[in-house]
Amino acid sequence: GIVQDDGTTSRLGPSHYLMTTTTVNAVRVMQHIEYLLQVVWPELDVYATSVTEQWAAAAISGPRARDVVAALVDIDVSNDAFPFLAVGTCRIGTIPARLFRMSYSGELAYELHVPADRGLEAWEAILAAGTAFGIMPYGTEAMGTLRIEKGHIVVGPEADGRTTADDLGLGKLVNPDKWCVGKPLLSRPGLTEPGRWQLVGLTALDGAPMPRAAKLVTDPDHALPNPIEGHVTSWCYSPNLERWIALALLANGRARHGQTLWAMSPLADARVRVQVGPPCFIDPEGTRLRG
Repeated sequence: GIVQDDGTTSRLGPSHYLMTTTTVNAVRVMQHIEYLLQVVWPELDVYATSVTEQWAAAAISGPRARDVVAALVDIDVSNDAFPFLAVGTCRIGTIPARLFRMSYSGELAYELHVPADRGLEAWEAILAAGTAFGIMPYGTEAMGTLRIEKGHIVVGPEADGRTTADDLGLGKLVNPDKWCVGKPLLSRPGLTEPGRWQLVGLTALDGAPMPRAAKLVTDPDHALPNPIEGHVTSWCYSPNLERWIALALLANGRARHGQTLWAMSPLADARVRVQVGPPCFIDPEGTRLRG
């Protein structure tokens, strides 16, 4: 019943699927799939193959992403022809490719997968096609800021081996009418109790920076040991909001939006007033990524 990984599964054909995982968990997910096929469902005619080394991938994100992709590939990528969560095959010049309409940044975005030995060629073609639109590479720090602003979880800080889908605000993905791996364990008392730590967003007040490794408390001057009600999982300065924000796991968090707490970090010798709210700070309706 605990979230193990975060990825996407795309249907490439009637019985052909491609599953992406987080980088750190690729081997673990592959091992788990093999365990299920060999031990739990040996009667299934299903084969899983790691194709990590066969493909190179690049994400193209931002308001002009469609313009760049349209100048790059040989298929129609208009919103009607290639909507959010679409997947298809295309070519970049002579390079065969797969195109995925998915977004980790929260912006209009695509992923292009090409044969690994043509990755550099595809990268150079992407940069050339994007020159007219002011394209530039972005690194993991920028990606981290974008995903925090959007409330996207990451394995480790938010999916920390103790959180369920409901804790992370993803409970709707677990269909109540269908069985799935791990579902019977979700009814355990410990995973359904009212005080579960749930994903929330925090905004630092008084212009203060969000302290690192912060614990959440109601009263910063409470005698020790001060009861901890949650902790900050990821934090950054948001250029869009012009303030420090964070994702956090907070006891009964979804019922506490609008509440003011204190983020305290003994390591940084800091205490900051924070306001609790939804984990998605920007474009909660998803207009950007679906537009």
